[in-house]
Amino acid sequence: MIRILKAESLKLKRRYVYLMFAMSLFVIFLWMCYSLSDLDFNKFSGIFALANTDLFLINTIISPVIIAAFATRLADIELIGNTYKWLSCMQNTKSIFKGKVAVGVICIFLYTLFQCAFYILIGIKMDFYSAEKFTMFFISVFAVLLALFMFQLNFSLWSKNQLTPLFISIGGTFAGLFSWFLPQYPLRFIIPWGYFCVLCNNGINYDSVSRYTEYYWTGYPYFWLVVLIVYIVLQYMYTRGKFITKIQEM
Repeated sequence: MIRILKAESLKLKRRYVYLMFAMSLFVIFLWMCYSLSDLDFNKFSGIFALANTDLFLINTIISPVIIAAFATRLADIELIGNTYKWLSCMQNTKSIFKGKVAVGVICIFLYTLFQCAFYILIGIKMDFYSAEKFTMFFISVFAVLLALFMFQLNFSLWSKNQLTPLFISIGGTFAGLFSWFLPQYPLRFIIPWGYFCVLCNNGINYDSVSRYTEYYWTGYPYFWLVVLIVYIVLQYMYTRGKFITKIQEM
């Protein structure tokens, strides 16, 4: 497995994948600094709940496109050279797919871990600490990003024009963002981009007369987390089967 990971890592050399993740983290960090530094805390209730909501919301806007670009980088090098058939002569077909997924999981894990570090720093600054909330944030973001990665990888592995998966991601990002503001519609439950909103365990009450906003914690949606995990497993099995079958047909 180490050799497989090394092979996939070498394919990503000088393709600026890690720079994309670093820039995304930098933007998220700047956004959180801005959103929490320019607030009148007397008008808000539950500042840490507000910070939690902000992190989920900024992930909805930025992370799906980064994940889509990452998936295209993992897939396009063999597609451009039309080398899948030749690689399968030297390497087990399943191991090629597993290597790509493993690299994706590791990068997404580190990307989420750095975000969780921001989250903990915010908690320390606000004199708030809850291991349960930090853990739930990490699990939620990691699960949604992994679901998006498997979805995008499925498209990227077979798209000769890698702009197509990116356009799909941009459209999905807008749909996921709209789902935050359309609670009366089930959109957020039927698309993977909407699960940033689904797994955000916060509620908001806004009084238009007094202009007072209350952010509060709600129960964690374990059922929808299980639904997302099942989706990840099914998407992995489907993409792997499709990948193996297509290479064998070449």
